[in-house]
Amino acid sequence: MACVKPYSIHENFVFVILDNPCIFAKLIHLIMQQNEQLSKLALNARLGDVEIDDENPFKEDLLKRKPYAEILTKVLSIYTNGAVIAINGKWGTGKTTFVTKWQKMLENEKFTTIYFNAWKADYLDDPLVPLIANLQAVRKIDPKSNLRFENLMKTGAKLAIAGTVGFGKAMIKMAGGHLVIETLSSVADECGNLFKKKVDEFSTQTKSMEQFKMELKEYVNWTNSDKPLVYFIDELDRCSPTYAVRVLERVKHLFETPGIVFILSIDKDQLENSIKGYFGSDIDAEEYLRRFIDISYNLPQPELKDFCGHLYDYYNLMSFFNRKERDTSFKGEDILFLNAAEYICTFKRITLRQLDRVFALTAIALKEFQPDQHLFPDLFFFLTYLKVCHPELFDNISNIRLSIQGLINEIEKLIPAQMLSNTGGADGRISSLYLTIAKLLVTYSNDEQSEDIVVFIKNPILETLKFSKIDQSQLIHSITYFNNKQGRECPITHLTNKINLLDNFMN
Repeated sequence: MACVKPYSIHENFVFVILDNPCIFAKLIHLIMQQNEQLSKLALNARLGDVEIDDENPFKEDLLKRKPYAEILTKVLSIYTNGAVIAINGKWGTGKTTFVTKWQKMLENEKFTTIYFNAWKADYLDDPLVPLIANLQAVRKIDPKSNLRFENLMKTGAKLAIAGTVGFGKAMIKMAGGHLVIETLSSVADECGNLFKKKVDEFSTQTKSMEQFKMELKEYVNWTNSDKPLVYFIDELDRCSPTYAVRVLERVKHLFETPGIVFILSIDKDQLENSIKGYFGSDIDAEEYLRRFIDISYNLPQPELKDFCGHLYDYYNLMSFFNRKERDTSFKGEDILFLNAAEYICTFKRITLRQLDRVFALTAIALKEFQPDQHLFPDLFFFLTYLKVCHPELFDNISNIRLSIQGLINEIEKLIPAQMLSNTGGADGRISSLYLTIAKLLVTYSNDEQSEDIVVFIKNPILETLKFSKIDQSQLIHSITYFNNKQGRECPITHLTNKINLLDNFMN
């Protein structure tokens, strides 16, 4: 009897797949039980402490995304006969949190829903197994529903066994006290016979597909209400190219049935790269993807101002800034820090995950500061932002590899002109951003022994410096303001050395 026995030792999975529909059905039960627990753990870890209120999922709606969920819920009423809807957003923009909250909203409105994290299952050759296994969660607790699910699994087994090359021959051996798989070399010799067999069984497979669709339709009709079953597939763009394409094709060719709406939570650009990785760079990945998706919805980039405040509270940064010792000598640091966070988030394309990492690393680095040490919180945030989002520039700054002119050039390449033209800021007289740039240039110069740098600080009107976007008069005003208020005794390495201690936390 030909068989494959894949083992996932690290997650304590022991799956046995035999060319027998009954045992295949038992496999699905096993995957459903064990993957359900892991999926919950993974989801909780991913969401961190973002709590979702069961009765009001968008109660803590820091990204103001409830209106998008309401619009999409209305869209579902149009596709009662089934559809595939893509929720498109860049990696790290909070798609998983959004779809999880939306899923809970739908459940409160009496929709039946399923959540499937595809990335957690791409160790399997065929996504048919978890796609079927997740349907078990919505069945009714009665004998007829159980029988219909068993019939669905049996027809799925026929498709998986007949259509998956991965169900070939393998042998099991012991290695270091663990069971491992070793594919037999004879499999290659049997490929020709297997292909011939597949050709001979084409009509049988076609019949099995139609039977599966019929069983699926009856199962969905039996378990569901007058509203469509909403099947969320998340993290598809993080899967291997082969698995991502197989998920799309399984959904399109086997699960396209009245009563099911699939929601694909994706980064469209990354998924198109996966498609090219599977078929080759010559394929029109956008057109290929369009074959599988009925409607796409671009999740708007969130407004991050309120999220900055949330992260500030979450990482308890106030415990540092509001210390009695600092509040006396460095009053208003918390405002400078949050202002810097907000204007960088406003003008730079930073993802939620990048922003979270900046705040997390800031919280760690602040542990290295003594109560009487200068921080320059707006500059510190800017440097930590560079560490996360522009590590090469940060490395050049922390190692003093750039001339002042070179540093100015890098700043002008990095910062949009619109950001530099925003003149509102510190005490109504100078721009917050220009003050940050002034602090960067002055503290950077303190680590440089060149006489030219000393002249720059003493006489900022040095004519040899060239500016393309920076307003020279505002910069001079900001440098003068900073020197008069806090002096120039602090070198940039006072800040960068503490941030560099975080290297082990970056991966």
